Amino acid sequence: NNYNYRGDYEKALSLYRQLMANMSPQSDPSGIYNDVGNLLAELGQFEQSEQYLIQTLLVRQDEGTPLEVAQVEHSLGAMYR
Repeated sequence: NNYNYRGDYEKALSLYRQLMANMSPQSDPSGIYNDVGNLLAELGQFEQSEQYLIQTLLVRQDEGTPLEVAQVEHSLGAMYR
């Protein structure tokens, strides 16, 4: 979201949390989980970041494309550097 790109990470995180609270059960949460995981890594909250990225990976391994799986694997790898 735009707050993330502007560097307002706390506002971006707040918006993502609102989105997660209001998602329908039929929604695919992996995109939001991925974004939250990357955002938390930017904030230095690596344990929480890892949890969201692993949730993303699990969803995408079951329902995603190989490209989506590779994207989250890349995010995990970048976090571990």
